[in-house]
Amino acid sequence: MTIEGHAESLLTQLTGAMSAGGGMRHVLVAVLVVLALVRGATRGRRRLPPGKKPAKRRESALRSIWNLLCPSLTRFDLANGGWQIYAILLLSLARIYLMNQASRIVQRLDFNAMTRDQTEFWAGWRQQLKLSVVSCVHRQTYKYVETSLAVAWRKKLTRVIHEKYFHGKNYYLLAQQSAQGETESERETKNKGPSVDDPDERISEDAKEVATQLAHVFCEGIYASTAGTFFALKLGQLYGAHYALAPYLYLWGMFALRNAVSPIKMGKWLLSTRELFAKYKTGHQLLVTNSEAVAALDGGRFEEVTLRARFDAAVKKARAFHRVVVWPNLTEQLAYTWLIRSFMATFVVGPHLYLQKVKPDLTTVANIAKLRGDIGHQFVLFVESMIAAGATAKMLNQLTRIAGPATRVHQLLSALDNDVSEIEGDVIVAGDRIAFDHVDVRTPDGSLLVRDLSFAIEKGTSLLLTGHNGAGKSSIFRCLGGLWNTTVGSIVKPGGKAGDGLHQQGGVYYLPQKPYNVRGTLKEQMAYPDSGSAITDEGMREVLNRVDLSHLAGAYDTDAVVNWGEVLSLGEMQRLAIARLLYHEPAFAILDECTSAVSGEMERQLYEVVLKEAKTAYITISHRPVLKAYHDQLLTIGEPNAGYTLETLDRASYARETSRAKHRLQAKSTLASSKAVAPAAPAESKASFASFCELVRIGLPTGKAKKLSIVALALVAHVGIKVRSTAILGEMMSAIFAQDASAFTRMVAASVGYACAGATVEQAMQYMEHDLAESMMEGLTKSFLSRYLTDNAFYKLVQLDCRVTDPQQRLTTDLRNFTNNTAALIPQFAKPLAELFWFSYSIQRMVGTKAVAFFGAYLLVGSSLIRAAMPEFRKIVAKESALEGMFKAAHSRVRHHAESIAFYGGGSREKRIVNTKFDELMTHAQDRLLVTWKFNLINGGIVREAPNLVQWLLRNEYSKGMADADVIRDGGEHLGRVQAFIFDATNQMFICMGQLLNLAEHLENLGGLTSRVHELHSVLDQVNSAQPNPGAECIVTDNVLGLQDVTIATPTGKTLATHVNVEVKEGRSLMVTGPNAVGKTSFFRVIGGLWPAAAGRVLRPAGKQLFLVPQQVFMVAGTFSDQITYPQRVTGADVGAFEQMLSLVRLVGVDYLAKRHSWDEERQWEHILSLGEQQRIGMARLFFHRPTFGILDECTSAVSVDAEHKLYEEAQKYGITCITISQRLALTEFHDDELHFSEDHPNNWCFRQHAKAKPAPSKKQ
Repeated sequence: MTIEGHAESLLTQLTGAMSAGGGMRHVLVAVLVVLALVRGATRGRRRLPPGKKPAKRRESALRSIWNLLCPSLTRFDLANGGWQIYAILLLSLARIYLMNQASRIVQRLDFNAMTRDQTEFWAGWRQQLKLSVVSCVHRQTYKYVETSLAVAWRKKLTRVIHEKYFHGKNYYLLAQQSAQGETESERETKNKGPSVDDPDERISEDAKEVATQLAHVFCEGIYASTAGTFFALKLGQLYGAHYALAPYLYLWGMFALRNAVSPIKMGKWLLSTRELFAKYKTGHQLLVTNSEAVAALDGGRFEEVTLRARFDAAVKKARAFHRVVVWPNLTEQLAYTWLIRSFMATFVVGPHLYLQKVKPDLTTVANIAKLRGDIGHQFVLFVESMIAAGATAKMLNQLTRIAGPATRVHQLLSALDNDVSEIEGDVIVAGDRIAFDHVDVRTPDGSLLVRDLSFAIEKGTSLLLTGHNGAGKSSIFRCLGGLWNTTVGSIVKPGGKAGDGLHQQGGVYYLPQKPYNVRGTLKEQMAYPDSGSAITDEGMREVLNRVDLSHLAGAYDTDAVVNWGEVLSLGEMQRLAIARLLYHEPAFAILDECTSAVSGEMERQLYEVVLKEAKTAYITISHRPVLKAYHDQLLTIGEPNAGYTLETLDRASYARETSRAKHRLQAKSTLASSKAVAPAAPAESKASFASFCELVRIGLPTGKAKKLSIVALALVAHVGIKVRSTAILGEMMSAIFAQDASAFTRMVAASVGYACAGATVEQAMQYMEHDLAESMMEGLTKSFLSRYLTDNAFYKLVQLDCRVTDPQQRLTTDLRNFTNNTAALIPQFAKPLAELFWFSYSIQRMVGTKAVAFFGAYLLVGSSLIRAAMPEFRKIVAKESALEGMFKAAHSRVRHHAESIAFYGGGSREKRIVNTKFDELMTHAQDRLLVTWKFNLINGGIVREAPNLVQWLLRNEYSKGMADADVIRDGGEHLGRVQAFIFDATNQMFICMGQLLNLAEHLENLGGLTSRVHELHSVLDQVNSAQPNPGAECIVTDNVLGLQDVTIATPTGKTLATHVNVEVKEGRSLMVTGPNAVGKTSFFRVIGGLWPAAAGRVLRPAGKQLFLVPQQVFMVAGTFSDQITYPQRVTGADVGAFEQMLSLVRLVGVDYLAKRHSWDEERQWEHILSLGEQQRIGMARLFFHRPTFGILDECTSAVSVDAEHKLYEEAQKYGITCITISQRLALTEFHDDELHFSEDHPNNWCFRQHAKAKPAPSKKQ
């Protein structure tokens, strides 16, 4: 049933009650106004006649997002905010009733307080007590429902984005679109929307803010429409049309004035600020993802400069924003907080002086009390009308503020919709083979890679695909998987049109060179992209045994959730990928250099046993001639004019050649015997005042002492203005009872003057609060980054220490929230404390010490009750922050590994993973809502409702001691002034006490943030000051690199080799070999200084004589020139450096990249360069820096054999002594010695010299 239907039923029942009074008619009109607004909101989506298309128009971002959530208004959809919307409507109507009752009770209490009729006063006070209890429950329930609506809308909006993001391969297309690096003007020329390069930030942060703010705006709108209509009609009926219109004319006029003095479009400014902070956060995420590569390349300083530049740009933009909004905010403060008191006094109290034709008779106490009661009743009605009108203006203001995040979410949704249409096509058809028929393989930007490609792979056959880097080998399979659009020719594959990569219904399975490992259990890794629920423990062990990974089953529990990408070596990842192949048993397999890091025996087992037994047809992408023995056809691409050649291979002849070379391969890898140790659990840092002070001391610059002094002076001025403004209100009431129009006019003028001064002071305090927050953020960020990026602390923190697993979340979101909450202590603690002191002093002078003592006791008892009832907000906030970080990290992982996921067809699996993380976050949010509601019932009663009851008691206490003659003597002037002062002063005091009592919750939230930030601070200090193992030492030498009696062990304590003795002198290269998981890469980390040695001495040359080239090629976020010079930067003035770079890219065979891209062009290079191109760029880096020693960890596995030979020959010409970790036969001739790791040897290693080796020339100068 629609909301209109429910409302019509309600109206039928209300019609019969209309004769009960004007109030019911006003409620009826309010409901009709809401229904009109509902119809207006949903009007744009009515059905069109068949065949008629809707007219295209440019939708605003907010309207577009609203249309996603709008069905909740017309369908009772419990899951997506339906019940909350109904509840908000009913609660708004209930609030109207409660406030209408409150106005009558105020009228009664005002009258009785002036007449001093104790019986009637206490009867009215008991009514007020009951109403306060109901109001407290109502108010907190309203907040609960509003927040619940925000959670429901966030869930719906995020689910909609997830459906679009993971539909087909949109997550991949979005990453590919961003990697192309098109400018906004280029995209507009092609009728494309803005580029979206941070979908993880938009889904996790922007969607949350949009849903939260939009829910608040909606609730404000409902109340503004219902209450505004009701109280406007009632004011108009009782006091005239000018009373009904005045609040709206005043507030809307002030809203227009505020917009007129605003020099900027706030939404766009906030959008650009948010995008700059998002870019800074993305930089941190990339650093964590590539921590080992950055540490190996000694890129800490480079990354610090990059991150500082991004941070400084974001802070500079934020500071500029705070400066330009000073005048709009000052206008807002003046209009909505300070000047409104003068306006209300003029319209509520003034007419009793200016518009009364007959002077009221104030010669009796009853008449005086009636005047005071009428003013109180009129005041409550006018206040509620002002609140409703203010809600309208506030709603419009909030819509302006959320335009920025709403635009970013809208851009994401639009990009996803566009990407869906771009991949539609029917060139991929179903069949029982893989075949390309006259296909032109092109990049997304239209560059032709292979022309008129035709080949076919039947079941049981195989094909070897070769070609130079950048020729388009992987691109062929992007077309096969539907990742790239194909317009010429046709493609046949099992499953037909690729909706989800290559993996479909067991038809085709893809094994990349660097497999993607999802965070999860071991079974989930083996079954990816399936869930792994169907795998038994016995079946898992059987498969792991076949790929020499049985030690993993013993090292980790079956249900242990592990980040496998961090704990496995590349060889173990590749063998785990082969285990996936065994599990899925596909008809076809695509092997993309998937055995580059495994032993020769494991590679032989894959081709001769695994694939043969499963009768799997396969296509291998490789550069190694040895693999011809396992294939039927050879497809070579990269010929002139985008051509190719296809030939049949003679397996027998290549098998004989391979057999003769077998003695050079390593024996079958042995299993690791020791059990891995689980990473250390995160340390739990207790938030304390000392920890907080330490962080403030670090973040607060020394030069800010002067500004803090100005804040203190402004605080004193603010309190003085507040006290004087309260006294003026009492004098206004005195003028009313004295019927002195001139005195009242003077008080109004004085009130306006103090309002302008108060607004100016308060705005200055707010500006300095923002400035203090930004300054603290700058100071803490500078301190953290300098330690985080010094001596590879970022790598040690994540890979070795393991107590802080999410530094990127703590360094960005948590740190910003901490500084904002800390700066907010000034208005939430210092200001209310100072105001409470001054108002207490004023009350003491007027009412006596007894009242002040009562306030003190109330504050003490109230704070004790609140403290006792308060849940552990610190832990709740810390857990929520951690869950937010995990949800965002899951999305960041999808963005970073988009192509591998798309090849695997893992979109559905990743969707389930991020939805699981999101559901955990939303479950926690719902639990927090209920806990907060229960606490707020007590907190709201003590902080908000009880003070109103107390001020009536104080007013009664003061007035009951006066005689009738005392009241009549001055027409109630003195009593009216004192009661008005008591009313306003006690309200101000209780507002201050409420702020102080609520400070406990604020401090609990701040405590959770302090705990997380200070833990990072402490761990960083410990990591940077950690002393080396007393049993190991590092010795700086000249032109010598080696280990002396060294024990190599993992950070978790697993010993890999003992008493290792090896020495590499300049000009004598070393090759490090051995099966997987025996310590080759660990040797690389120890000798390169990434890991400490467990025992022994490490010999390492001084300065920059050592350069590490890690397994994982790191493409830095920067220019094309940065990719070669990293970790150095080259300026445009250094012409010689650019000439050197040009010669180097020509040397490594990627000079065509210098023609496609300018040196200062910035792209997402890891997405647009193939792995082979990235590895060649890595070698160009080595040649650019020309170290004495180069440690190369499987860094040429994706380049052809002849190109690899050329690279090593050039390394010898440059005089670089290579320490190579590899299993490639062709590399032996370039090395003099060999260090072999294996459990077959004593201490798990042996050293031998090669009989033949090419002499290395001396290093060129």
